[in-house]
Amino acid sequence: MSYLKSCSGAVFFALLLIFGCDTLLAAGGEDPSFIGSWRWDETAPAVDCSENEALCLSKAEKGDAESAYALAKSRMKSSENIPFAFHWMCRAAENGHVAALYYCGGMILAGRGTKADPSKGMAMMEKAANNGLALAAYQTGYSYLEGRGVKQDPQIGFQYIKQAANSGFPQGLYALGGLYYQGTGTNQNRQLALNHFEKAGKLGHVDAQFQAALIYLLGLSKDGKNLQKSIYWMNKAAGEGHLKALAEMALFYLRGRGVEQSYAKAFALNEKAANAGYPPAQFHLALHYYHGQGVEKDLAKCVTWIEKAAEAGDHDAQFLLGSFYEKGEGVEHNLKKSHYWYQEAAKRGNSNAQKALQRIANQNSRE
Repeated sequence: MSYLKSCSGAVFFALLLIFGCDTLLAAGGEDPSFIGSWRWDETAPAVDCSENEALCLSKAEKGDAESAYALAKSRMKSSENIPFAFHWMCRAAENGHVAALYYCGGMILAGRGTKADPSKGMAMMEKAANNGLALAAYQTGYSYLEGRGVKQDPQIGFQYIKQAANSGFPQGLYALGGLYYQGTGTNQNRQLALNHFEKAGKLGHVDAQFQAALIYLLGLSKDGKNLQKSIYWMNKAAGEGHLKALAEMALFYLRGRGVEQSYAKAFALNEKAANAGYPPAQFHLALHYYHGQGVEKDLAKCVTWIEKAAEAGDHDAQFLLGSFYEKGEGVEHNLKKSHYWYQEAAKRGNSNAQKALQRIANQNSRE
């Protein structure tokens, strides 16, 4: 069973949680210049103020934009220094520093160090984008797609995301792939989506690697299914700890699909994802313990992992836990708990649970 079991045709936009998960830096989310273990250094200060802040301050007071920017950047991480950082960031922006325009606009947009003013913040952000800053283009694109601080306009949003992608910015490439796949702000083109996911994947963008793997797995590229390319990208993402990719690679090894069948490797991959809190992997790990695949049979450990997955909302685990309580397998026989877990699974669309509830209802009506 794959985690795709409950996603149907919308699996990829999970993907466009990119327009929710990777929230705007300006809104206090993760800095999108961090990709995997390395940094997009487009906004790295050219001046180091760490060893001589007094000199930086002196130069900044005389109007040196680079010193003002470096001074502000050095203080941005500490909440008590935000007003100081805001002052010098916006001074640098006033003196024409493009990256400072981006950060000053972001701080105004989010109300960090000043009163929030989405319209003013976005105007500065867009000015930085129009001066060629990829990060600013990426964030401006987001804002037009969502109508944040500007009137919503998917076509303009697409153009700014494309600008970021054309600069080689991995997040921009990934976002552009998502827009092409969904047909947001442009015509739908799954092959172009794949092309951009692969470009971002080659630059280390783990989510892009996973999306490329799914396109090849589901046969959505112009050449149809390509299991080996899917495994290539899935293995890349799994190697970086992507939880869904770990679970999918486990299924490849469990079934011997495109790889040599190995219960031991499947178990190890599911265990890694399960320990990181991924419910479908927790469910599959329970099955490993139940069937003794890649590990010795252990019903107690099976139940432990089934309970974790069920409590996290995995409907397959909820159904199985309900079945265990109905049969008294691995747990004490308890029809009340059985009925509860069947109901939870049924609410999430589990057909086996729905059938179990109907069976129980029919039995009760005959008694």
